Amino acid sequence: GQAYKGEGDMSNVELALNLADAGFAVFPVRFDEKKKKKKPYTENGHLNATRDPGVITDLWEKHPYARVGVPAGENNLVVADIDVKNGVDGWESLDKAGLTLPHTFSYQTGTGGSHFVYRAPQDIKLNGLSKYRRMDGFDRRGGSSWVMWVSEEIPMEWELEDAPEWLCDPAREITLDSFEGDLQTW
Repeated sequence: GQAYKGEGDMSNVELALNLADAGFAVFPVRFDEKKKKKKPYTENGHLNATRDPGVITDLWEKHPYARVGVPAGENNLVVADIDVKNGVDGWESLDKAGLTLPHTFSYQTGTGGSHFVYRAPQDIKLNGLSKYRRMDGFDRRGGSSWVMWVSEEIPMEWELEDAPEWLCDPAREITLDSFEGDLQTW
Protein backbone atom coordinates (compact mmCIF):
# COMPACT_ATOMS: atom_id res chain seq x y z
CA GLY A 1 0.00 0.00 0.00
CA GLN A 2 0.91 3.63 -0.37
CA ALA A 3 2.13 5.58 2.63
CA TYR A 4 -0.42 7.71 4.43
CA LYS A 5 -0.52 11.34 3.38
CA GLY A 6 -1.92 13.95 5.70
CA GLU A 7 -3.88 17.03 4.69
CA GLY A 8 -1.07 18.26 2.42
CA ASP A 9 1.32 16.59 0.03
CA MET A 10 3.84 15.23 2.51
CA SER A 11 3.81 11.54 3.46
CA ASN A 12 4.25 10.72 7.14
CA VAL A 13 7.70 9.21 6.58
CA GLU A 14 8.71 12.51 4.94
CA LEU A 15 7.27 14.39 7.91
CA ALA A 16 9.15 12.12 10.33
CA LEU A 17 12.40 12.60 8.41
CA ASN A 18 11.91 16.39 8.25
CA LEU A 19 11.22 16.55 11.99
CA ALA A 20 14.34 14.46 12.69
CA ASP A 21 16.38 16.69 10.38
CA ALA A 22 15.22 19.67 12.48
CA GLY A 23 16.46 17.86 15.61
CA PHE A 24 13.27 16.20 16.88
CA ALA A 25 13.19 12.55 17.93
CA VAL A 26 10.16 10.72 16.43
CA PHE A 27 8.45 7.32 16.47
CA PRO A 28 5.64 5.64 14.48
CA VAL A 29 2.08 5.73 15.83
CA ARG A 30 -0.93 3.56 14.98
CA PHE A 31 -4.04 5.75 14.70
CA ASP A 32 -7.52 4.25 14.63
CA GLU A 33 -9.62 6.79 12.70
CA LYS A 34 -12.96 5.39 13.92
CA LYS A 35 -12.07 5.22 17.62
CA LYS A 36 -9.67 8.20 17.49
CA LYS A 37 -7.19 6.13 19.52
CA LYS A 38 -3.40 6.45 19.25
CA LYS A 39 -0.86 3.77 20.14
CA PRO A 40 2.88 3.59 19.40
CA TYR A 41 4.07 0.85 17.05
CA THR A 42 7.42 0.65 18.83
CA GLU A 43 7.94 -1.86 21.62
CA ASN A 44 8.74 0.79 24.22
CA GLY A 45 6.53 3.52 22.77
CA HIS A 46 7.98 7.02 22.82
CA LEU A 47 11.10 5.69 24.58
CA ASN A 48 12.12 4.24 21.18
CA ALA A 49 12.01 7.65 19.48
CA THR A 50 14.94 8.37 17.18
CA ARG A 51 16.51 11.08 15.05
CA ASP A 52 18.34 8.52 12.87
CA PRO A 53 17.07 8.77 9.25
CA GLY A 54 17.96 5.13 8.50
CA VAL A 55 16.00 3.85 11.50
CA ILE A 56 13.07 6.15 10.67
CA THR A 57 12.99 4.89 7.07
CA ASP A 58 13.05 1.27 8.29
CA LEU A 59 10.26 1.89 10.83
CA TRP A 60 7.98 3.48 8.22
CA GLU A 61 8.74 0.68 5.72
CA LYS A 62 7.41 -1.74 8.37
CA HIS A 63 4.48 0.57 9.18
CA PRO A 64 3.71 2.59 6.02
CA TYR A 65 0.44 4.00 7.42
CA ALA A 66 2.01 5.14 10.70
CA ARG A 67 1.46 8.67 11.93
CA VAL A 68 4.27 10.59 13.63
CA GLY A 69 4.74 10.65 17.39
CA VAL A 70 6.92 13.29 19.05
CA PRO A 71 7.98 12.74 22.69
CA ALA A 72 7.88 15.85 24.87
CA GLY A 73 10.69 15.27 27.36
CA GLU A 74 13.32 13.92 25.00
CA ASN A 75 12.73 16.92 22.72
CA ASN A 76 12.76 19.40 25.62
CA LEU A 77 9.15 20.38 24.88
CA VAL A 78 6.01 21.08 26.84
CA VAL A 79 2.84 21.08 24.76
CA ALA A 80 -0.47 22.67 25.69
CA ASP A 81 -3.00 20.26 24.13
CA ILE A 82 -6.38 21.97 23.77
CA ASP A 83 -9.28 19.73 22.83
CA VAL A 84 -12.53 20.87 21.25
CA LYS A 85 -14.64 17.72 20.91
CA ASN A 86 -17.38 15.66 22.55
CA GLY A 87 -19.00 18.74 24.06
CA VAL A 88 -15.77 19.84 25.75
CA ASP A 89 -14.02 23.11 24.91
CA GLY A 90 -10.50 23.47 26.31
CA TRP A 91 -10.43 27.15 25.32
CA GLU A 92 -13.47 27.77 27.51
CA SER A 93 -11.78 25.97 30.43
CA LEU A 94 -8.64 28.06 29.94
CA ASP A 95 -10.72 31.25 29.90
CA LYS A 96 -12.65 30.25 33.05
CA ALA A 97 -9.32 29.63 34.81
CA GLY A 98 -8.19 33.15 33.85
CA LEU A 99 -5.17 31.80 31.97
CA THR A 100 -3.81 32.66 28.54
CA LEU A 101 -1.38 30.91 26.23
CA PRO A 102 1.48 33.13 25.09
CA HIS A 103 2.34 33.10 21.40
CA THR A 104 4.56 30.25 20.24
CA PHE A 105 4.62 27.74 17.39
CA SER A 106 1.21 26.05 17.22
CA TYR A 107 -0.94 24.02 14.87
CA GLN A 108 -4.49 22.73 14.66
CA THR A 109 -5.12 19.06 15.46
CA GLY A 110 -7.30 16.73 13.41
CA THR A 111 -10.26 17.15 15.80
CA GLY A 112 -10.30 20.95 15.76
CA GLY A 113 -8.14 21.41 18.84
CA SER A 114 -4.67 22.91 19.00
CA HIS A 115 -1.15 22.07 20.09
CA PHE A 116 0.90 25.01 21.43
CA VAL A 117 4.53 23.90 21.49
CA TYR A 118 6.89 25.48 24.02
CA ARG A 119 10.45 24.94 25.23
CA ALA A 120 10.38 23.12 28.56
CA PRO A 121 12.24 24.56 31.53
CA GLN A 122 15.55 22.82 32.23
CA ASP A 123 15.29 22.88 36.02
CA ILE A 124 11.79 21.44 36.56
CA LYS A 125 10.71 17.83 36.11
CA LEU A 126 7.42 17.77 34.16
CA ASN A 127 4.94 15.05 33.29
CA GLY A 128 1.94 14.66 31.05
CA LEU A 129 -1.40 15.39 32.66
CA SER A 130 -4.93 15.12 31.33
CA LYS A 131 -7.31 17.81 32.60
CA TYR A 132 -4.27 19.87 33.63
CA ARG A 133 -5.16 22.01 36.66
CA ARG A 134 -8.61 20.36 36.48
CA MET A 135 -9.40 22.07 33.17
CA ASP A 136 -11.68 19.98 30.96
CA GLY A 137 -10.27 19.68 27.44
CA PHE A 138 -6.82 20.94 28.42
CA ASP A 139 -3.93 18.49 28.66
CA ARG A 140 -0.25 19.12 29.29
CA ARG A 141 2.24 16.98 27.39
CA GLY A 142 5.65 17.11 29.04
CA GLY A 143 8.27 14.78 30.47
CA SER A 144 7.46 11.18 29.63
CA SER A 145 4.47 11.90 27.38
CA TRP A 146 4.01 12.61 23.68
CA VAL A 147 1.85 14.10 20.97
CA MET A 148 0.84 12.89 17.53
CA TRP A 149 2.27 15.57 15.23
CA VAL A 150 -0.28 16.43 12.54
CA SER A 151 1.21 19.57 11.01
CA GLU A 152 3.50 19.59 8.00
CA GLU A 153 5.06 22.71 9.49
CA ILE A 154 8.15 22.18 11.57
CA PRO A 155 9.26 24.87 14.02
CA MET A 156 12.69 26.38 13.99
CA GLU A 157 14.28 26.63 17.45
CA TRP A 158 13.70 30.41 17.54
CA GLU A 159 9.95 29.90 16.93
CA LEU A 160 9.53 28.07 20.24
CA GLU A 161 8.95 30.30 23.23
CA ASP A 162 9.64 29.31 26.82
CA ALA A 163 6.62 27.67 28.41
CA PRO A 164 4.59 30.01 30.65
CA GLU A 165 5.25 29.48 34.34
CA TRP A 166 1.68 28.29 35.05
CA LEU A 167 2.12 25.45 32.52
CA CYS A 168 5.21 24.18 34.35
CA ASP A 169 3.84 22.86 37.64
CA PRO A 170 6.42 20.24 38.65
CA ALA A 171 5.63 16.55 38.48
CA ARG A 172 4.78 15.03 41.83
CA GLU A 173 7.69 12.99 43.10
CA ILE A 174 6.96 9.67 44.75
CA THR A 175 9.15 9.11 47.77
CA LEU A 176 9.85 5.91 49.65
CA ASP A 177 10.28 7.72 52.96
CA SER A 178 8.27 6.03 55.68
CA PHE A 179 6.37 7.91 58.37
CA GLU A 180 8.07 7.58 61.76
CA GLY A 181 5.24 8.75 64.06
CA ASP A 182 2.23 6.95 65.52
CA LEU A 183 -1.25 6.72 64.03
CA GLN A 184 -2.59 9.71 66.05
CA THR A 185 0.18 11.97 64.74
CA TRP A 186 -0.24 10.73 61.18
